[in-house]
Amino acid sequence: MEFNVRRSLVIDAVFSFSLKLSGTAILFALTVYISRRMGADALGYFSLFMSLLLPLSVLARLGLDSNLLKLVSQPANESDGCALYLQSLSAVCIASILLSTLLLIVDVVMESLAVSFKVMPLLSWLAVALPFHGLLLLNVFYMRGRHWVVQAAIFENVVVYLFVLFGLLFSYELMGQQLSVAAVALGMVAASLASFFYLGLSWERRGKAALEAKSVPALKTRFSEALPMLGTSLATMAFVTLDVFLLSFFVSYAEVGHYAAAAKLVAFTGFPLMAVISMVGARLSEAHANGDQQQLKKIYMQSTALAVWVGLPILIVIALFPVPLLEVFGKDFSEAKSVVYILILGQCVNLFMGPIGYMLWMTGHASKLQKVTLLSLTLLILFSLVLVPFLGMEGAAIAVTIALIAKSAGCWWLVKNWLGFNPLYSFWKGTPYASS
Repeated sequence: MEFNVRRSLVIDAVFSFSLKLSGTAILFALTVYISRRMGADALGYFSLFMSLLLPLSVLARLGLDSNLLKLVSQPANESDGCALYLQSLSAVCIASILLSTLLLIVDVVMESLAVSFKVMPLLSWLAVALPFHGLLLLNVFYMRGRHWVVQAAIFENVVVYLFVLFGLLFSYELMGQQLSVAAVALGMVAASLASFFYLGLSWERRGKAALEAKSVPALKTRFSEALPMLGTSLATMAFVTLDVFLLSFFVSYAEVGHYAAAAKLVAFTGFPLMAVISMVGARLSEAHANGDQQQLKKIYMQSTALAVWVGLPILIVIALFPVPLLEVFGKDFSEAKSVVYILILGQCVNLFMGPIGYMLWMTGHASKLQKVTLLSLTLLILFSLVLVPFLGMEGAAIAVTIALIAKSAGCWWLVKNWLGFNPLYSFWKGTPYASS
């Protein structure tokens, strides 16, 4: 049994790592193209746009994406899975359209009042991209729940950024500074439509499946379960985006671009962990639903080991050669060398903890995870407001690292006390080791 689990994880890991690496490489190429062709200001503009789009997309999905993954991974029949998808799709469509409408209203009101912020030119493009990004990610979570790990990774990590990159390459002369965010918006539209075509579920088939479903919980019931997940998802996404957003209030677009380049470089160390998360979510949920604590622990141990052994060499290379790697973006980007060193510390701790937050999420501890995440997010905001005005991008990096380590420590305590083992990876033990 253990051999089968390990073999299955390794097979999925090969595909997930390869596709996650491909997606990370495409996104890296995208940011390099923007920085070298359009300059640090344009990269800062692009990064600020993404720092707003990602949390808004989480909000639009209402926590139903992870709830869908959890339920679809163990449906009573095919019809139940389709009905759950249809139910989620309707709710996410309504929520995302309402949010987009609100963005457009804010844009019009602010313009009429002659109020100007750095985010103002982004609002209309955010309104376009938001519904399609939310639906794309909902489709990805549905695929994960069905154990279509490879397909989910292709759409999430490869297809969307390929569309964006092609948009930049073929329309550079058509637009000015807003080209990068326009390409993102159009890339989200194209990738979302492609994911719907792949799923191959016509409205007629979905309607029929919904009528045949026998054990689908009411949407109100799902919302009550999804609410802690939504709060945790929003707080987790803030670790990826809030630093750029807060930094934009105190520094120029160019310095935001320098910081974003350093963060993008360090993000390479996190791609193995993200690949692990994308492939083990449904497995952890199934093991927990079956009451198989040993299976749950084995999956977590083996996936953490995979993440560490793939991610650690990447981390070492980046730590040894930050300047030449940063200069890929442009000569002036070497100014962000100190940011790389600071962010690597937090990523190292995160890597050795494995998919710890996701395991708590999938095992019914979402509310506890939410409290830890919100506490660490509060630290991120407080330290950012104190440090960024004086230290600029280095202050933002310090704030992120402190918050990330605090979150990892809180999750470690939860796993140790509620699931009964120490989740921290140990070279001496080879895997996370059991609590005595």
